[in-house]
Amino acid sequence: MSDTENFQQLSIWLTTFNCAKLFPFDKPADTTIRQRQVIEKLLPVEIHHDIYVLSFQELVSIPQALYPGVVSCYLDILAPLVLEHLNNGYHKLTHNESKHFINSKNENQEWSEDTEPLLSHMSGFSVNDNVAGQESHVNGCYKHVGSNSIGATGVIVFAKTDISVLNYATTNVRCGNLYSVLKGATVIQLVIDRNSQRQKLTFISAHLAASEGNRNLKRRINDFTTVMDHVRYSFSKIFDGLVFFCGDLNFRVQPPQPIGLDYTDANVIRTLLDENDELNMIRSQHIALQEFEEPIIEFSPTYKYFTEIDDSLYNFRRQPSWCDRILYSKSAHNLFIKTQNYNAIVRTPALYFSDHQPVVLGVTVNMTSKHFEPFDRQMPRRFEHILGTAVDMLLFIFTWIHCSYGIPGDLVAGVTFLTILYVLLD
Repeated sequence: MSDTENFQQLSIWLTTFNCAKLFPFDKPADTTIRQRQVIEKLLPVEIHHDIYVLSFQELVSIPQALYPGVVSCYLDILAPLVLEHLNNGYHKLTHNESKHFINSKNENQEWSEDTEPLLSHMSGFSVNDNVAGQESHVNGCYKHVGSNSIGATGVIVFAKTDISVLNYATTNVRCGNLYSVLKGATVIQLVIDRNSQRQKLTFISAHLAASEGNRNLKRRINDFTTVMDHVRYSFSKIFDGLVFFCGDLNFRVQPPQPIGLDYTDANVIRTLLDENDELNMIRSQHIALQEFEEPIIEFSPTYKYFTEIDDSLYNFRRQPSWCDRILYSKSAHNLFIKTQNYNAIVRTPALYFSDHQPVVLGVTVNMTSKHFEPFDRQMPRRFEHILGTAVDMLLFIFTWIHCSYGIPGDLVAGVTFLTILYVLLD
């Protein structure tokens, strides 16, 4: 028997999006409509995948990010809307498949006893079911597996209902100054089962140090090392399964390029990625991220755009760069991973609020008969957690005072100035 024989394929879709602190949560009159419009762009449903993952950075403002539980609440608001979108998309797709088969039956009059089970398997419902029955089934096609967040960074995982989650664990990593949550990563790890075949998946949604220059490149490398050290400490084994590392990794093109450069030109894209992209440079030199691989990039830089205006205008206050990336562990080769899609989502008015372009990755990977050991979950490092939480609360209090009441006195003025300076330096 070959290595791939009799193993099911698992289809996974990941989307990462830096929302520039402006995701539409705060306009009650049209909030739900705008949220649905964003979700529809982030998760196309022309094909229904087995696993969907949404990775967010800068989902909320800095004061909201500093207050514990805010982003978690917002993810809980988004989850039902995502489920509605996925299940409605599944219903429309399977309904069209059914109509196609039924039309084929009527035109060709070729219908055997084997055809109906085939159609039922593809569409998720019997061809004799009524519409209400179809909707009842489809409404339960996908489920919300779980969410996790730290600061303004979040991750949500959805899966088809025929996938069982055997083990589930989360962890968070603080990379901001003095262990604040303004930079870092949020992680979900799970072992899934479908028809007695299993797979272990780890999703890391990260927001690494920003800004250009060698000093900030070193900070990004240190942030990545901190994230991976923490994840290994938290979960012991991670590379016995498939690991995705995604988010606003903030790696830049350096040195700065001429403003008139055509970033849609395929040759320009290839040259910049081969010769000037920091992430590819440090991977080729085995400085960091050597455990991961990335599909070939054929899309234009994803940052920095002007907001609320034309979709194609870069803001040249920053060098256009591929800040938003999705990588997977090299262990995926043993699972016969195949990249189906790696691209940036076209910016439309629904996404103009951000200066980043969302990036998507679609892959298929084999399930396995391997037995994965139960997670050896470790507690977070106590000192880092206590110090980081204290810093977050101080930042939140003084930022809130400054935003709400202005500057009532020299003490608050001084602390507020230091707070703002701290945030800017981060």
